[in-house]
Amino acid sequence: MIVSITGFMGAGKSIVAKELSKRVNLQMVDLDHYIESKEGGVSVSELFSTRGERVFRELEEKALAELIEERGEHSFILSLGGGTLLSPKSRELIKNNTFCIYLIASIETIASRIERSFVKRPLLTDSNNQFATNRLQTLFLEREFGYNYASHMVIRVDSLTVNEIVEKIEHRLSIE
Repeated sequence: MIVSITGFMGAGKSIVAKELSKRVNLQMVDLDHYIESKEGGVSVSELFSTRGERVFRELEEKALAELIEERGEHSFILSLGGGTLLSPKSRELIKNNTFCIYLIASIETIASRIERSFVKRPLLTDSNNQFATNRLQTLFLEREFGYNYASHMVIRVDSLTVNEIVEKIEHRLSIE
């Protein structure tokens, strides 16, 4: 089984995926890192700035399909990018080939978590704090359908520790 973790930037996808992979003894693959390695080490931020979001999303779709096809017979944990499920093709791949967990956090929680890293976020790079909060809300609303559509489990993470989130996932996976 492929367990995918989705949610908006700052929701905790990577850290939860890493901890879950340790606990259940499965390999963890971060889709953004996988794309970076396929593109010769070029960072996601650089791909966005030099090739644009449309090209990045095409690379993302292709990488996701490859991962599922090549590794689909093996169980692993897959941390998705925050915008992966914008693509109808990616949504269907995730919904039909993985057990998808949606980590949902409030905009306030997300803003406080990523406040110090706006320059590292391709879609927030030139933002001042107020604009970034408005931009976060807009981006979240654009992506919310995809998260809800593809997910098999939703966890509200605002008041939970990584440990508590992983325990909820482990419990759900043990009864699936």
